[in-house]
Amino acid sequence: MKGKVLPPINKVFEKLLHDRLYSYLEHNKLLTDFQCGFRRGLSTELAINDLQNFLTQNIDKGKVTFSIFLDLAKAFDTVNHDILLHKLDIQYGIKGLPLSLLKKYLENRSYYVVINDSRSEIAKITCDVPQCSTLGPLLFLLYVNDLPIVSNFKTILFADDTVLSLSANSIHELTTKVSQELESVDNWLKYNKLSLNYNKTQYMLFTKQNEYIDTNFNVQINNHLLSRTECVKYLGVIIDDKLIWKPHTTLVKKQVSKASGIICTLRHYLPFKSLKTVYYSIVYSHLRYAITSWGSSSFSTLNILNIIHNNKFF
Repeated sequence: MKGKVLPPINKVFEKLLHDRLYSYLEHNKLLTDFQCGFRRGLSTELAINDLQNFLTQNIDKGKVTFSIFLDLAKAFDTVNHDILLHKLDIQYGIKGLPLSLLKKYLENRSYYVVINDSRSEIAKITCDVPQCSTLGPLLFLLYVNDLPIVSNFKTILFADDTVLSLSANSIHELTTKVSQELESVDNWLKYNKLSLNYNKTQYMLFTKQNEYIDTNFNVQINNHLLSRTECVKYLGVIIDDKLIWKPHTTLVKKQVSKASGIICTLRHYLPFKSLKTVYYSIVYSHLRYAITSWGSSSFSTLNILNIIHNNKFF
């Protein structure tokens, strides 16, 4: 079984619409500063750094910090057109012809499903933004743009990858605060008709390395008990609850070792210049990515990685 979406409007016109809308949003500073996805000059590494800085600062102050990594279920596919158009009109001041064009872009789309040699009737799409498009991701940013203001969480967004963090002086105080703020987030999700994948939504607690944390700390959203984890993969980096970065450096070592085998095989067939290009693609890219965050790990951890790298490539 497969489905096919029928295209709405010309791609050139879509890009023009995107550029005008993006220019308008940036000029009027309408996009939240907490969103790093699909924006010029911003990246996943900035989002990771922002989270690390928040966690490190609060750990240094002796506070307990809670971070929850939200997993939105089919986020792009569940954007409600009526709610989005209402936000474009009321919150962002997009009216008249521009709003009509965006409405046409959203509503003038249809799909059909093919099973073997049979094809269904064509039906209208009433809920989603196109992911493999120029304009769709920007519309999704506008849909979730008001999430940071509905609670006192430190919010970090990269498209639909969302982290909410909160600190307190004690675990008891943190429990109360988290419960109140998550209720506000849950209400926002319900209003915007978005839902969480509760099995994949996890949270972490951060303290100084040897500090005890009450294991009775429980987190619920919409009567669903969420699971606590000691490490989580966020935007390609493994973050652990002590910020020692050992799980991530272990991952990098595996990637470097795997790449060394590939390069050893290719060196019999490729000139040095080509091998150098391969090295930067499959080795250096892993070493460089988010190093401003995980590069703060201990000397012994980094030195092991350095020795492995030098032994295999130099």
